[in-house]
Amino acid sequence: MSARGAHSTIGPCGKVGLAILAALAGLAVAAAAGAPPAGAAEQTAPAVHDAAVRDVSPTKLERGDRLVVELEAGAPRGPAFIILRRSPGSAQMPAAPLVLRAQGLGDGRVIAEIDASVEARVGRDVRWPAVAVEVTLIDTGQGDVWAATGGQRVWRSGPGDTYELDFFPRTVRGLAAGVVTAAVPLARRHPGLTPAAITLAVMVGVALLILLLVAPATGLLVVWERKIAGRMQSRFGPNRVGPAGWLQWLADALKLIRKEDLVPIDADPILFRLAPYLAWAGIFATFVVLPLSEFAIVADLNVGILYLTSVTTFTVIGIVMGGWASNSKWSLLGGMRSAAQIISYELPASIALLSVVVAAGTLAPQAIVRAQGGLPHDWFVFRSPFTFVAFFIYFISALAEGNRTPFDLPEAESELVAGFTTEYSGFRWSIFSLAEWTNVYVMSAIVATVFLGGWNVPFVPAEAVAASPGWRAASLGVMLAKVALLSFVVIWIRWSLPRFRVDQMMSLCWKWLLPVGLAMFMASTAWTWVEAAAPRLGLVVRWSTFLLGGVGLFAAFVRRVVRTFRATPLLHAGARQFTLPLFERRLEKR
Repeated sequence: MSARGAHSTIGPCGKVGLAILAALAGLAVAAAAGAPPAGAAEQTAPAVHDAAVRDVSPTKLERGDRLVVELEAGAPRGPAFIILRRSPGSAQMPAAPLVLRAQGLGDGRVIAEIDASVEARVGRDVRWPAVAVEVTLIDTGQGDVWAATGGQRVWRSGPGDTYELDFFPRTVRGLAAGVVTAAVPLARRHPGLTPAAITLAVMVGVALLILLLVAPATGLLVVWERKIAGRMQSRFGPNRVGPAGWLQWLADALKLIRKEDLVPIDADPILFRLAPYLAWAGIFATFVVLPLSEFAIVADLNVGILYLTSVTTFTVIGIVMGGWASNSKWSLLGGMRSAAQIISYELPASIALLSVVVAAGTLAPQAIVRAQGGLPHDWFVFRSPFTFVAFFIYFISALAEGNRTPFDLPEAESELVAGFTTEYSGFRWSIFSLAEWTNVYVMSAIVATVFLGGWNVPFVPAEAVAASPGWRAASLGVMLAKVALLSFVVIWIRWSLPRFRVDQMMSLCWKWLLPVGLAMFMASTAWTWVEAAAPRLGLVVRWSTFLLGGVGLFAAFVRRVVRTFRATPLLHAGARQFTLPLFERRLEKR
């Protein structure tokens, strides 16, 4: 067949295919020769590639803060934009995205300044519950701007990876900052007043305000414990000073202040006097990050849980210092016992908290509270069987850290007279006692915040609580009720259980709580991935944990209490003591 005849046999489709093959061959030859394809001379950057955003911090933004976006890959250096976009379901956010001019640092981070212009665009006390983050490099016309990023110029958070951002919240910290800002003009009119002095005065004022609230509350807790102890021992508690004896703490405080302050001759006078205040400071410092309600918090630190586990170590330093400075064998033994006990039980307590941190994905106390709900099945204690076990591990460890019975070995009166407080008297002795009873509130508040939903109001979303002053007040009542219930349980345990031996106490920590806590932490971490991949399975496990571990155990406990009341003769039913009329009437009839 001739060439002309062969050409005539190719149809229209064949001609198109030959044209495509010829074009591809031309491109291959041009690439081999090092010549760019047509139109490539105008390109100054590689093609656009998307990469992931690793993290965004901080999530609570004040004026002067820096919003830091960490990127999964690439290290851009130069100008960029951080774009905060509305995610589906976040109706409170504006329709237009918030665009912030930023700067790449060259180490995988991009930062943007939060200034007055951001506050003017967003407003104060605004929470964006679900934010998608995007970082875009600015094309400066220089090709080397893309070299450090590997050709990437856009970074986005994943489809389900959103962030909750709080802009300029009106918390106590915000109020303090507002007072400082309003007082700065005074420094301009009075040369003697510097901004640093004004800031220091506001910080001292906030500390004194917290102290004035904590001290009376601790005194009332002491009276309440004495009343409960009296009821459990079939006797009267405080009932003389004030209405029903509730001002007994004030009379005791005045008496202790007026007592003589003795310092042993052979003691170290400086360390002896300093130890009680150091022990108290470790407990008092925890109030900085403990959320009393949706609005009442001094500073919602992004590392709040880490801060809590750190500052409480000041307490053991004060106790050891007091025991050593007393120059008494009983005090020294009590101080050494305390060091061994508190440091040992700090490990399972911290690991139990981390089991919840990995589930919440944050160390900020307020964010942990908002990750829960108002109803029990939404609390972290019932999120999985692993957090349920972690709840009991932390509660037991917190009792041991606070030297509460049955773990009060550092001041065992049957063995060490009074332990590390043997040589103390008067006001300084009361400081040690104040730290112990304040710690009851602290441990109860931590348990309520991390495991029991915190200030969340049942059937009310956290966004609605933040938007309404009435619901904010209700959140305060919810938190105080949970703290009061947990404090009652702590007191109940003290007057019900005998003291452990030292070897039993240490064996419980190192042989049981620590290994089980580590296992729960690893299991909780793995369960977080499983729950994200299978949400329905996570919902089934959550409800099963709630029904079996919550409702089932509570029903068994109530049944045991009723059976005990029916089998125990009525010993005492004082008019001024709280009673259980339903069961006591039945006992009187018997």
